[in-house]
Amino acid sequence: NKIQTILLGKDEFYYPVSTRNKLFKLKINQPYFLFVGTIEPRKNLLTLLSSFELFKQKNRNNIQLIIVGGKGWKDKKIKKAFENHLYRKDILVVGFRTKEEIRELYSHAIALIYPSFYEGFGFPILEALSCGTPVIISNTSSMPEVGGTLAYYFNPYNKEELFLLMQKIIYLENEIDKNELIQYTNNFSWTRYVEIFEDAISQ
Repeated sequence: NKIQTILLGKDEFYYPVSTRNKLFKLKINQPYFLFVGTIEPRKNLLTLLSSFELFKQKNRNNIQLIIVGGKGWKDKKIKKAFENHLYRKDILVVGFRTKEEIRELYSHAIALIYPSFYEGFGFPILEALSCGTPVIISNTSSMPEVGGTLAYYFNPYNKEELFLLMQKIIYLENEIDKNELIQYTNNFSWTRYVEIFEDAISQ
């Protein structure tokens, strides 16, 4: 009875943009799935890379995988998996990016894929949804609290589950209501966070 969950708020900086100038500078001119996060074991990039390989084997298309994020710890296995990937030419690792660049990357992605084993919250999920972009995310830890009923969930230990959702979403792309995703993020308000927090500590 002494525990209360208070959802964090969204960053109003993130909203859909139509410009592609920053994508062109990064030489991104094909449809793509997007990952945003530090390159480290907790983020489960090995499963993402395996699922992307399955996806490319079943779909002879020009879809890319864009990896955004700086180096973390214990990244040697991940680096090796990048280098040995069968579809390495379709994977673009762009490192750390500015908020302006990430907003544009979110806005034009097929989906954000967030395969982490666990998260304390998962801000990229909320940022992508704020840009009207669907999210494919792990069904563990805090992530369902962020993704709600609009996210596509998978077991982070199951590469086939992730592959099937990647396959599914390219066929649903034209049916996704981006406005619904954006409206959903209004549930995450810093004003509401403060109100609930102040009410909780006053009791």
